[in-house]
Amino acid sequence: MRNHVILFIFICLGIQFCAEAKPLSIAVPIIHAVTDPSPVKSKQSATIRSVKLKDIEKIIGKKLSIKEKIIFRLLQKRMTKRIGDTELAKRKKLGIISLICGICSLVFVFIPGVAIITPGLAIAAIILGILSLKGNTNVPGIIGMSLGITYLIILTIAIIAIASWGWY
Repeated sequence: MRNHVILFIFICLGIQFCAEAKPLSIAVPIIHAVTDPSPVKSKQSATIRSVKLKDIEKIIGKKLSIKEKIIFRLLQKRMTKRIGDTELAKRKKLGIISLICGICSLVFVFIPGVAIITPGLAIAAIILGILSLKGNTNVPGIIGMSLGITYLIILTIAIIAIASWGWY
C-alpha cells in the first residue's frame, strides 16, 4: 500500500509540473490528504479528483496495471467522499444553529433584559436557515427559518398595533 501512495504522490506531482511552475503548492496537501484522516479542502483536491488515467499514463510514459488503476480510482473516490461529507456536515451545523437562534428568539422575547436581542436572533435564524438549505433539505434549518420568520411577523404586528392605538 505504501508503494501505491508514493506512486500516487509522484503522479500528482508530475501533473502539477505540467500544469504550472509551482509543484510544492500541491505536494503538501496530497501527502496530507493521503496520510491524514481529516477532511481535505475542496480547492486543493479538485486537481486530484479531475485527473484522468490517460493523463497519468502520458506523464509516466507507460501504461498502468489494473491494480494501479483500481487503487487510483479508490483514492479518488475517498477524496470525493471526504469533501462531500464535510459540506453536508457544515450544512447540518448551520441548520442546528438556525434552529437554536429561532427558538431563542421566541423564548427570549418574554425576558425583559434580553428581549432587545431577539430581532437579531430571528434574522440570524432566517439567514442561517437559508444557507443550510442550499443543495439539500435540512429539517432543523427549515424549522429555524420558519421560527425566525414567525417571530418577525409577530413583532411587526405588535409594532403596528402599538402604533395604531397610540401606546407610545
